[in-house]
Amino acid sequence: MNNIILIGMPSVGKTIVGKELEKRTSWQFLDLDEEYFRVHKISIDETFETLGEKIFRERETNIAKTISMSGITNTIIATGGGIVENSNNFHYLEKLGKIIFLDCDIDELTRRVESANPKAILKNISIEDLYKRRKPLYKKYSNFTINTTNLTIANVVDKFFRCLCGSSM
Repeated sequence: MNNIILIGMPSVGKTIVGKELEKRTSWQFLDLDEEYFRVHKISIDETFETLGEKIFRERETNIAKTISMSGITNTIIATGGGIVENSNNFHYLEKLGKIIFLDCDIDELTRRVESANPKAILKNISIEDLYKRRKPLYKKYSNFTINTTNLTIANVVDKFFRCLCGSSM
């Protein structure tokens, strides 16, 4: 296993779990949403508003492709919630390492999203409908699922290590 890829809905905890994993391991953390901004010098929300979702998804795929070809190792990668919208992304991501789906029940997820800054994509679709559409895709593309409902970050990270017991990190 060369890397860990975290997938899941917006506000499920991919970034915060990834950063905590970075603290507990000698691995580095890479957030693909931050990488998007670094590469394109425009926020994801601004891209949605000015260029549209189609352009964003094309750029997101290019970033996934670039990362997969970079030869990075020992990295925890947090993806954007919509990475599952294009199955081609997983041709790139699965080459990088184990894919972990961070899940959460819809009631808690709704509370988390409402307390955070809603993402641009949520202006046109409810979190419930987006969850129904994406959850089967997250399950399809992941090696493991970790439910984060009502857990502290420390508990999620502990579950992560138990899930990957026997893996070298």
